[in-house]
Amino acid sequence: MTAALFASPSAQVLLAEWRALAEHVEAGGGADALLVDAPYSERTHTGHDDAVAPSRLDGEEARMRRDARTGAVYSVGLNRRRAIDYSAWTPSDVGAFVSRWSPLVRGWIVSITDHELARAWEQALTAAGRYTFAPLPYYAPGSRVRLAGDGPSNWTTWIVVSRPRSRDFQRWGTLPGGYVLPAGQGGKLPVVGGKPIWLMEQLVEHYSRPGDLVVDPCCGAGTTIAAAMRRGRRAIGGDALEEHARLAAAWAANPNLPGPRGEATGAADPAQPSLFAPR
Repeated sequence: MTAALFASPSAQVLLAEWRALAEHVEAGGGADALLVDAPYSERTHTGHDDAVAPSRLDGEEARMRRDARTGAVYSVGLNRRRAIDYSAWTPSDVGAFVSRWSPLVRGWIVSITDHELARAWEQALTAAGRYTFAPLPYYAPGSRVRLAGDGPSNWTTWIVVSRPRSRDFQRWGTLPGGYVLPAGQGGKLPVVGGKPIWLMEQLVEHYSRPGDLVVDPCCGAGTTIAAAMRRGRRAIGGDALEEHARLAAAWAANPNLPGPRGEATGAADPAQPSLFAPR
């Protein structure tokens, strides 16, 4: 099923699987940049969902505590982690995605992924004829806490970036070698696995130019779309899940509203209500 849920001179949001969105973007002449936080590997999905079942400690509800001695962050009480509502990807999925999308993108392709699939993205983008850089770390302290309590938490995901092998892109400019989420820029997101608006604004700013058309074929709640609009770009986003696509359409209609739960972004008026806050 494909349906247009939002359209304006600066943005479009479709209920569409990534292959259908590729047809739409191809018909329009392609895109200048692609930013995507596609599904992660089966290992990541299984590890996340294995911790979804509720459990109680001392009859308390879940909350985060910091070990004063080691600085480690851990969870106590009722585990309210939400299950992932979309399927994991394999290296074959990554290869098919890159093969379809790479010819449609005139500039950078930026993929946020886990350590299991980072190599698959690097190989697929290189095979498509692009210059692919070593994965960049995105470090979000306190995220993805290991609820089992048997070892280190995973606070890092990886950003694989590639560009055309043209002279113009050789003069693009030096960019950050990684991203560390500042305090106060996180918060609970409406889509499991979503990324803060802060990160997506940084990536839009660094890997596109004002006026460019940025596409996100797995747009979730629309963070990339809102980030692109805030930074003076045009945007097209699509998601195969209707609940996600409708959230994205609502945010695209009001991109300067604060992100989910009203966390600080540095770009929006903090006095405005969040689109996703409980009413």
